[in-house]
This record gives sequence, structure tokens and C-alpha cells, in this order.
Amino acid sequence: MLSPDGGALKEFYKPLRFGFATILGSGEQYISWIHIQDMVRLYFNAIVNTDLESGPYNAVAPFPVKHKTLVLAMAHAAKGRSFIPLPVPSFALKIALGEMSVEVLKSVKASSEKIQQTGFQFSYPTIDKAMEQLFPKK
Repeated sequence: MLSPDGGALKEFYKPLRFGFATILGSGEQYISWIHIQDMVRLYFNAIVNTDLESGPYNAVAPFPVKHKTLVLAMAHAAKGRSFIPLPVPSFALKIALGEMSVEVLKSVKASSEKIQQTGFQFSYPTIDKAMEQLFPKK
């Protein structure tokens, strides 16, 4: 979930405070993400919409992105051009994080098709639109 107050975005942003956009591993792993406001709207929709089928719905935006795309979109939105992309190789993550490195290097490409078929429309369907809202220009 992308929120300025926590979740993955807060962790991805930490090195950016020092001007580094850290790209983990190859950067090619997919990340299924959702903007906090869309997440809240999904929960509300599930509560009030009695027509929803039972069963699971993926709480993800319609367009998953590669890790590198997400980090660079965040960096551009937050810092403009004032950052340095910094690849962190998989072996360095394994040394620093041990078995946890497997988790940060996972690729997940989930679909929001089921909830969209009910008529739900995302306010932030693309990573660029989400980042623009999370990091407004000053």
C-alpha cells in the first residue's frame, strides 16, 4: 500500500532523503501496489455494496509495475531530477538481510479485474498518478 505515513513507500523513500533512489536486485520484479485512498474506497465499497460476490478480491491497482519503475516514479515525483539511481545487487541484499532478502526480491503481479468488473473505478490507477498525489509539487 502506498501511503506517506507507512507501508512500503515509507521504506522505499528512506534512501531518497539522502538523494539515492535504491533499486533492489535487478529491479525487474513486479510489485502490485495500491494507493491508500483507493484502499479505503475498496473497503467502503465492500461494506456498502451488497451485490458483491463472496470470496477474495485483490486490493491492488490495475497496473502493477516493476520495482525500478516504482522507485524512479517516486524519485521523480519527490525530487524532480535531484537524485542518483543506486542499484543494490541481490548478493548485497542477501548479505545485509539474510533470508529476508527473498521477500524484498519477490515478484508479484496480482490482478484487480474482479473488483473492476463490479464497476469500481480507481482514483489512482497508474503509478505516476499515485506518486503525483503523494508527492505534490511545492
